[in-house]
Amino acid sequence: MNILVSNIILDAPIIFSAFIFLINGWKKGVVRPFMNFVGGLIAFAVSGFVAFYISIFVHNNFFRPVMIKKFSELLLKPDIASFPKYLLAILNLLGVNSLKISNLLGKFNAGEILFNMISPYILNITRLLLGSFLFGILMFVCKKISKSSCSAFSAPVLAQFNSALGACFGFLKGLFIIWGIIL
Repeated sequence: MNILVSNIILDAPIIFSAFIFLINGWKKGVVRPFMNFVGGLIAFAVSGFVAFYISIFVHNNFFRPVMIKKFSELLLKPDIASFPKYLLAILNLLGVNSLKISNLLGKFNAGEILFNMISPYILNITRLLLGSFLFGILMFVCKKISKSSCSAFSAPVLAQFNSALGACFGFLKGLFIIWGIIL
C-alpha cells in the first residue's frame, strides 16, 4: 500500500507537467510550433552556410592585411628590452645576443605565422558572430511568417483540427522534455 502512495506522489508532478504541455499545445495549435521548428532548421542551415563564406571574405579583406602589417612590424623590429630578464640571462649564457635574436626573428614569414597560429581563431570567432546574427534575423522573420500564417487556420473546422493536433504535439513534447530531465 505504501508503494502505491509513493508512486502517486512521484508520478503526480510528471503527469501535471505533461498536462500543462497538453494545454499549452491546445492553445498554440500545431501549425505555429511546426513552422517555427522547420524555420529554425532552415535558419540554422542558411546562417551557417552564409556565415562561412562571409567570414572568409571579411577575414581575407579586412583582418588579414592589418594583422600581417602588425606582425611584420613586431617581427622586423623586436624590442629585446621588453624580454623578461631571466630569458635574456639564459640567452646570454647560451651565447645568443640581440643581433642573433633580430636575425632569427627576421627570417620568419609574418603571413605564415598569422595563418598557422592566429588566423583560424579569428576566422572562427567571426563565423560564430556572423552566424549568430544571421540566425537571429532569420528566426525573427520566421516567427513573423508563422504568426501571420496561423490566421489561415482560423476557420472553425481548421481551428479545432489545429488545436487537437497541437494538444497531441504539446503532450508528446512534454513527455520528451520530462523524459530528458529524468534521464
